Amino acid sequence: LADAIAPVGIPQGVSQPTRRVAQWSVLRTRRDPRRLNFLLLPVVMVGSGLFSSGLQAASPWAVFAPAAAVLLPWMAGATFAMNPFGDEGVVLPTTLISISGPAYIRGLMLPGLVFGLPLVTLVTGGAAFAGPFALPVAAGLVGVSLLTTAVAVTSAPAVGMWFPRFSAISIGQSRELIPPRLLTTALHFLGVTVLGTFLALLLLDPELARALVAGVTGFLPAALIQLVSGGENGFLSDIGAWFHDIGTAVQSFDIESFRLAAGSLLVLAAVIVVVLSYRLAVRRFERYSPPT
Repeated sequence: LADAIAPVGIPQGVSQPTRRVAQWSVLRTRRDPRRLNFLLLPVVMVGSGLFSSGLQAASPWAVFAPAAAVLLPWMAGATFAMNPFGDEGVVLPTTLISISGPAYIRGLMLPGLVFGLPLVTLVTGGAAFAGPFALPVAAGLVGVSLLTTAVAVTSAPAVGMWFPRFSAISIGQSRELIPPRLLTTALHFLGVTVLGTFLALLLLDPELARALVAGVTGFLPAALIQLVSGGENGFLSDIGAWFHDIGTAVQSFDIESFRLAAGSLLVLAAVIVVVLSYRLAVRRFERYSPPT
């Protein structure tokens, strides 16, 4: 396997079962890159808009750096481990009894960390330090990319195992392949990019981040409830007023206090997601029974 995936490789210090899983993940992707077609739709949809915005901006790096900090981590996580059970194919029953859950999950995550993490760091760091950012902000964007990569790499196997796909599809005249479910891709993409986007926004425009939180948690629900109640006084009107007060309270936060509090909560949430994703994926693997 090591020769088959050369010139890339998996570190020798990794245990053999974990290294074998990682090597197979890389080999499958290398032999059939059409498996990555599912990455194109989100990247093209989001990337085209960001590319146009970057060309129109005073400095393209002002757009490309935060985009790299958010999109590249998702791709690093999604490339190798979005449909683990489906990728195993007919050997899935053998795999389930021949390797432990922790070793298998670590093997799925390893390629995203070994190959994705350096790429994410170099591209995001290069774009950030070349852009019109102060040094702390540029370093912060690199930190956002690292944390988002950790979330993307650990959550991909968990999401993919809970929503596996075993049915193959055909693309043109080529042979069949088994891509991840659209639901899996959408859940993983939204979970990773929403987290990364908001962290980047706290660095670049905390006032906008505060306004978004106030709108989503307060002003928007208040407006919707007001529409439903028809403007009449009553129980719904009281609930709407309560949501409006929440939005007002969020807007009244000092901007630095809001940035610190929101950033800390997001970092804590990201760490929790990383730990839970790993544990849930291990549990799913150890308790999974293949369909008959």
